Amino acid sequence: MRWLRRRARTTGAAVPAAAPAATADTSGMPVVSITRAAPEATAAPGAAPPPVAAPAEPAAPAAPEARVTAGATAGSAASAATPQPPATPDAPTIQETFAVEESLVTSAMLPPSVAPVTLPAAASVLDAPPRAANQIDVAELYSRNWAFISRAQQEALSKHVVFAAGTGLASTIALLACRTGFRRFILADGDTVELSNLNRQAFVFAQIGRNKAEATAEALRGIRPDVDVETLPYFLDTRTYAEPLARADLVVNSMDYDNPALFQLSRAAKAAGKPMLIPLNLGWGGAVMAFTADSPALDTFLQIDTDGVYSGTDVVTRLVTRVFERAPSGVPPYLAELFAQFLSDYASWTHEPQLGVAAHVTAALVVRAAVALAAGDPIRCVPDLAYCDVRTILDPTAV
Repeated sequence: MRWLRRRARTTGAAVPAAAPAATADTSGMPVVSITRAAPEATAAPGAAPPPVAAPAEPAAPAAPEARVTAGATAGSAASAATPQPPATPDAPTIQETFAVEESLVTSAMLPPSVAPVTLPAAASVLDAPPRAANQIDVAELYSRNWAFISRAQQEALSKHVVFAAGTGLASTIALLACRTGFRRFILADGDTVELSNLNRQAFVFAQIGRNKAEATAEALRGIRPDVDVETLPYFLDTRTYAEPLARADLVVNSMDYDNPALFQLSRAAKAAGKPMLIPLNLGWGGAVMAFTADSPALDTFLQIDTDGVYSGTDVVTRLVTRVFERAPSGVPPYLAELFAQFLSDYASWTHEPQLGVAAHVTAALVVRAAVALAAGDPIRCVPDLAYCDVRTILDPTAV
């Protein structure tokens, strides 16, 4: 009925001298009868004008009486309306337009045996019981996962401890892992958030200057207030990675490639039988390398002598080469050209190019691998790997 009320409010006719009275028919529904003001009598041609009475003293205003609206019930008594200037005889007034349309639409929509429905008053959020700061309905939070993650798997995810060694790219991975069902995290990083991180990492402008591990923990609590997260706001080295590894079930290793702890953590995780995932952004896509107790260690996979001299550039070159060697559809041409530039003139690059889309694609691969490992499902493990490039997928000319 909202459109009727809107129409009634925009009608320009004046209010009549006599208001419509509501009566009831045998069905119990309100019936509106309309009384129009009679037109004034006009004198016959040539007749003398009627005598003009002397002006009377103004009478005291009468007390206002209740009006009868179209929504009055059958038992209500009609009252006389407050006198108003006369309406134009042939034009329906505001009350008439509203009353007639209300009566017609109501009688058309509701049969005589159906009484009008009275809707309850809307409940205020202030009436809801207070919720604790860290209280959350876990079943509701993950209610959309049901067709893809079983209840038993969902419970397993909530118990697994994810150790993120480095929280740059792993910040995006951690947030997606939390949205999927992981609840327990150990986050280690000594770096701070910079403006250039915001195009791909899970930080916001207000967090610039904050420690990345602590900023990631803050973002996790924004998704799930009851998250169990421990932050280590320093760079891991060959001495400090062992203790968090001992408490973890799964490692996401995204340390800097020139950090010797990168390889030592890989060997220690293999010896402890704990799976380790290494993410890698590449162009418009990404890759994940899953290492288990049955996989070669990272240095063996990359054929790098960790006792000798090597650089971060050597590590990333070997990683990208391994991905391209095992990419099911080969190396995308645009990446092959860029990689050739990287090999020939890397020193001139001020920054490594990285896209936010690639970070999210990589995060999706890593979280799917983490869910499979927690559930005991088979996945591609090193020396095999998983790689996805959305530019190639969407290119109609790609093979």
